[in-house]
Amino acid sequence: MKIYKTLITASLALVCLIFASCADSDPTAGTGNTTIKSFPMTEGSYWITENYVTDQDDQLTGDVTIDSTVVGGTVVKAGKTGILFLDYSLDEQNVYKKSGETIYRTEDDKLYYFGNLLDKMIDLPIDLPGLAEDEWLNLIDFNSSIWEVARIEITEDDGNIFTAEMDMIGRSSNNSKDFVISGKTVNAQEYIIDIEGQFEISALPIPISFDRKMHIWFAESVGLVQQYLEPASIMDQPNPGEMKNLIRYHIK
Repeated sequence: MKIYKTLITASLALVCLIFASCADSDPTAGTGNTTIKSFPMTEGSYWITENYVTDQDDQLTGDVTIDSTVVGGTVVKAGKTGILFLDYSLDEQNVYKKSGETIYRTEDDKLYYFGNLLDKMIDLPIDLPGLAEDEWLNLIDFNSSIWEVARIEITEDDGNIFTAEMDMIGRSSNNSKDFVISGKTVNAQEYIIDIEGQFEISALPIPISFDRKMHIWFAESVGLVQQYLEPASIMDQPNPGEMKNLIRYHIK
């Protein structure tokens, strides 16, 4: 069995880490930085969102859920210091319980995400080998119009030859719009993450292709105000759309 995987970030040079390389610095320092303004990371800040699921026709399905995200401190992953965001969801008794966590860091006006973004964006009816590793991915480049989040190539031969190629591309749409949150109007900029891929299995007559987009809206000094993962159908398996809207927030 052979597996090959390449991950290429958009950054050509890594100059100065905001959170990692300055061990005696406050992670919230450098407020002139574009990333810090667009994605506040001060410990004690929180965001409360309404979450929706949509069908293939973009119609709402199921109940609206309420989630809360709080900044919970720092954590080291793959040699880099990131900021830990703790997610809480309301249960049937209307009590918040921890439902997950996300890790981010910033560097040179770029927002990095630690994890497996493919698993969050694509639900395939088969398991793809070599895609389970968590990585630091350049999710947003606040100073570029287009950047490469990741490129993944896999080849496996265990009787059935399997190959896969996937590209995750980020871009700024140059679109902005106003959102009203708790009676206050904030202006947000849209960024889009587009994942395109194709895989082939020797036992199948034709290659399988897929394409899915995530729209992310950031507001200065507020952070994420809306996230929308478009619905998709991959190998006849529906991938429902997911919408997250910010309804309340507090920045420390």
